[in-house]
Amino acid sequence: MHIFERNSYLNKITPHINKHIVKILTGMRRTGKSVIIRLLIKHIKEKYLIQDRSILVIDKDLKDFDSIKNHNDLNAHIDDYFKGCKGIRYIFIDEVQLIENWQLSINSYLKSDQYDIYITGSNSSMLSSELSTMVSGRYINIEVFPLSFGEFNNFNNSKFSDTTESFEYYLRYGGMPYLLAYSKEQYEDEIVFQYLKDLYNTIVLKDIIQRHKVRDTEELDRVILFMFDSIGNLTTANNISTYLKSTKSKLSVTSVLNYISYLLETYLMYKCPRYDLLGKKILSINSKYYINDIGLLNSMLGYSFNRINKMLENIIYCEMLQRGYAVKVGNINGNEVDFICEKRDERIYLQVTYQLGNPESETYKREYKSLNSIKDNYPKYILSTEGKIAGKGEDGIIRMNIIEFLLSTPQ
Repeated sequence: MHIFERNSYLNKITPHINKHIVKILTGMRRTGKSVIIRLLIKHIKEKYLIQDRSILVIDKDLKDFDSIKNHNDLNAHIDDYFKGCKGIRYIFIDEVQLIENWQLSINSYLKSDQYDIYITGSNSSMLSSELSTMVSGRYINIEVFPLSFGEFNNFNNSKFSDTTESFEYYLRYGGMPYLLAYSKEQYEDEIVFQYLKDLYNTIVLKDIIQRHKVRDTEELDRVILFMFDSIGNLTTANNISTYLKSTKSKLSVTSVLNYISYLLETYLMYKCPRYDLLGKKILSINSKYYINDIGLLNSMLGYSFNRINKMLENIIYCEMLQRGYAVKVGNINGNEVDFICEKRDERIYLQVTYQLGNPESETYKREYKSLNSIKDNYPKYILSTEGKIAGKGEDGIIRMNIIEFLLSTPQ
């Protein structure tokens, strides 16, 4: 299978090669962390003329490394592998969270300038306060996402007739990197959705049920599917518990909160908090949740045009995370701003809708009203699927086609 180089990630990591910090790649399963590691090893070999003997790769998803169960096993394996080796030794550990107390080993080897360390993980808890304390200031974390639409379109440029057709497939099947192996003829529900369902089942089984010893798997599945069906809606654990009780479920609010935390921990979903633009504070209730890859949603619930607005929101939300923005839902005088996106000194406001319509439509009035309520001078966008649209209007609000926005160069 051809390896597609995701240069945006390589460019983030390569400046830190041979630097005395741990390089950490996190993200949902099968988003391409292992491939990035392989590309990184290739880069290191070619640029620094490093031999295989100086590079140790441990992939905990392979049975070859089943014997490495804890940090003592890991220490023994590393020491044995590098016995007699001189110069810098490169350690790559894939899915490091599967090794008990792995952070003790990492901290130990980090104390020597002979080791350059790279690790990956599919669980956000690996960046716990314990690790942060042990290697404080001595690690960088880079989250790896499914393919952005820009990547999907670029890597598939010979498959589709134009960007509109490419986006139609992306909207339906998402951007899991493995899909690049399929021909256009194989892009159909029966084939792609089966792969995505298998991925979903793997994440739920290995990263949630087994890790947290969940007994009532049916209730867990109900909560997950409810969350999937509620992307982009204001949601609370109490709301979910109330709904489930109407279906004869006895799941408590506490259990719902635990299940939600597991979804966030595995990067299967993200929590987008609400922000009061006037009070300048995070609102503690009624957050929104979005799924990491829209194809997973469609594979589990079926593709439905009735969810088009929420699916487009979801894609834009993930795009902005991938571009490095912190993203919140805005609230101003009871009017909602889909996204407030902030990065360093930059802030932009985004409204996302399938069709804006004419100035007399309710959608048009609602989307403009929210943005016009904001009195600062940061850029304000309305993104829709309507064709080529003239840019900035008299009110300073920029209208832009969603595909055009997704293909624009990230700042």
